[in-house]
Amino acid sequence: MEQVLSILNSKETSYIFFLFLFFLLGWLLKKIYSQFIFLFLKIFGRLGEKKARMLLKKNGYEIVEEQVTLKGKFLENKKMRSFFIKPDFLVKKKDEIFIAEAKTGKSASTQNRHTRRQLLEYASNYSSKKVLLIDVDKNSIKEVEFL
Repeated sequence: MEQVLSILNSKETSYIFFLFLFFLLGWLLKKIYSQFIFLFLKIFGRLGEKKARMLLKKNGYEIVEEQVTLKGKFLENKKMRSFFIKPDFLVKKKDEIFIAEAKTGKSASTQNRHTRRQLLEYASNYSSKKVLLIDVDKNSIKEVEFL
């Protein structure tokens, strides 16, 4: 019993204990920070979609559906696979229906390969060559057509 008490009262044990607390506190702060960033991006995304909705209406587009879920299919080794995509808007203008995706910042450019691939996936799964890219920051709507 004395050996256990002497180990608990030693400086090395105190250092190890404080080191453990230090890492535990760091881990907790990282978790809190991650949750804060996730919440911030979610709120910012909703505000962007609200601005995009107003921009579409202002430019004569009728919003048919928001956050529509579309099912895509492909063959992998002759086996049918499916997946779901969820574009921001399905809109209509002059009897033509478009899939519209709202973006902010650098991702609102067709030069961004991730955005381009996303728009191409939307176009191919909706059997349309045209999609709309809404740049929320610049208040612009780009009609993108894949050839």
